[in-house]
Amino acid sequence: MILFRKNFNFLDSIELNKEEWENLNSLRLNNVDKVIEFRDGLGNCCFYKILAKEKKGNLIDKKIFPIQSKKIIIAQAIPKANRLDFLLQKNTEIGITEFYFVNFEQSERREINIPRAEKIILEACSQS
Repeated sequence: MILFRKNFNFLDSIELNKEEWENLNSLRLNNVDKVIEFRDGLGNCCFYKILAKEKKGNLIDKKIFPIQSKKIIIAQAIPKANRLDFLLQKNTEIGITEFYFVNFEQSERREINIPRAEKIILEACSQS
């Protein structure tokens, strides 16, 4: 299992937060010993061994992967309704690195919820 934590300092031990613990419960992985990979989006990757029914784990291994310097940018009008969620999710999964939203004269939607957009992007990053 791979989990993502933005701006995370990888230490010798880790404690799962509420959302991560609930995710393990839903996958029925909380009752078994497991090795979980944590990534920070900056090329750092750490493996922690977490025992069954425990929220704390110990560091096993740490790796650093070089980040590609190539950027892929998309610019478009803000889509209406829930299409924005789909656009952010799928484009993040295929590797789009930056989004620019433009308001045109006939645009129906003029604002986006930035915290929600960031959450969707982070979830898509952890899946891809």
